[in-house]
Amino acid sequence: MDIKRWICMILIGCMFLTVGCQKVADETKDLEDVNIQEEEEEQTVGALTEVSYPRELTQQELQDMTEWIRQNDNYGFLLSAYERPQEILWDEVFYNGAGLEMTALSEQERQKYLESNSQEEIYTDVNRLTKAQIEEFVLKKTGVSYEEMEKPLSWVCLPEEEICIMEHGDTNYMYYTCVGGQQTDGEQYVLKCVPGDGEEEQSYYTPCELTLKKSGEGYLFCANRFVEGFEQ
Repeated sequence: MDIKRWICMILIGCMFLTVGCQKVADETKDLEDVNIQEEEEEQTVGALTEVSYPRELTQQELQDMTEWIRQNDNYGFLLSAYERPQEILWDEVFYNGAGLEMTALSEQERQKYLESNSQEEIYTDVNRLTKAQIEEFVLKKTGVSYEEMEKPLSWVCLPEEEICIMEHGDTNYMYYTCVGGQQTDGEQYVLKCVPGDGEEEQSYYTPCELTLKKSGEGYLFCANRFVEGFEQ
């Protein structure tokens, strides 16, 4: 092989090597640019989504809250006044069973109930809840154990069967509407609620200010204050 051919091959090899290095450098730079752009976008999104408290709830949030408090397992918490969960009147919450599954009284349970209640017959609808159902529900809705409650159920309880029984007539169901509210921090909400649809006057029920704390997919009931009304 002559010298000229050898030199030519070396030059060609150097050229390919130079092109390859430049391509790698360009790809590295492009990757760095992409990473920088993603970081800048994340910082921008974070700045845009940063929330200052307190903040007013949107109409959609008020609608969602209205649907939530109207559920059978929630509306009863708006029917008594309390400054802390321990003061909740549980007779109101459980009056219709709070949406819990109930089974009919067995004949033995029925007889024991009549004896404990000093009566001859049952003439109305009957609620039957187990001790476990009550304790689990109270803890789920308040974050506080049933044993700490200051106004427990006044139902007739059968210790051996670990059940509580109550006769009741008409429903105490009252749907409320959230007409305003704030998120006071990352977890706490204060709702302005009025009985009915927010337009018809329902003088036999009282507007209230309900305090909730976010918990998982739901909320804990913290306080409920009866008020004169709200400015519209």
